[in-house]
Amino acid sequence: MNFRSLCTVLLLVVVFSSFSNKDKPVRNKHLPKSFVEIQSGKVWLPVRNDRPLKSQSWEKRIDSCETFYISESEISNGDYKLYLSSLKQNGLIQAYNQALPDTTVWRQKLTYQEPYVMYYFQHPAYTDYPLVGVSKTQALNYCKWLSDSLNAENPKVGIEITLPTRKQWIRAARGSEKHQSYAMSHAGLRNSKGIFMYNHRVVGGENIYLDEGTKEYKLVPRNVMSYAGFSDDGGLIAAQVKSYWPNKWGTFNMCGNVAEMILDDSVAMGGSWLDPGFDIRVESEKTATQPSSLIGFRVIGYIKLQ
Repeated sequence: MNFRSLCTVLLLVVVFSSFSNKDKPVRNKHLPKSFVEIQSGKVWLPVRNDRPLKSQSWEKRIDSCETFYISESEISNGDYKLYLSSLKQNGLIQAYNQALPDTTVWRQKLTYQEPYVMYYFQHPAYTDYPLVGVSKTQALNYCKWLSDSLNAENPKVGIEITLPTRKQWIRAARGSEKHQSYAMSHAGLRNSKGIFMYNHRVVGGENIYLDEGTKEYKLVPRNVMSYAGFSDDGGLIAAQVKSYWPNKWGTFNMCGNVAEMILDDSVAMGGSWLDPGFDIRVESEKTATQPSSLIGFRVIGYIKLQ
């Protein structure tokens, strides 16, 4: 190999390395490896008005967001069990009992969900599945425990863990884009190969029926297995927290899987495994005033060097 060829090879290595590194999530040495950096920048937020919620996405205002770190995936059953184990080991039995998730949230009309009531949180097979069945207060108590634990390991740093605000959540979901409906830059629910990008309720003609009592068209309950179409996205219920693909920041399942609680309101963002495609958009909101099998959370981290 002559000198010119060698230089060309070295240049190509540098170029390809720069492209691959650019797409890697940025992390912080003081936070767990599960946290990724969301860079400062602009964010488009829905405008609040008297119109129905589903029309609010057509009106937006621009805002800005400072740099922060967010967990790349929803808090899992395994993550939460570490918290419960810590409470128990420290003799905080009352706090432990108050922190337990409500597994009865899996009971729904017209479906048989009893196995999930018994096993979804307890069985090791669901360790990497998103935590559900907790209130906002329980989520914030988890954040405080994680903050205290990280600060004990990094006494000179100053770390705060909490829930993301609406602005931060939307920034982490779609960055500075205004008209991007979902967390991936791809415009729709499927990629170029026709594969679903999110865990949601797949609705086709075979899943709609006429209710003879109300004379209204309704969706067949998702867990009625005799009907086709619900497993096309790969998930009958919530999927593992790192299922599907990460977005440009490195975050998984910002849309679909489980809706995620935010700090500044009693809502959960992004839709869930039981919601149809329109209702898992970045700006989709679900009331989050009580525990639900459709709602979980992820956390953000601040670094305050002392």
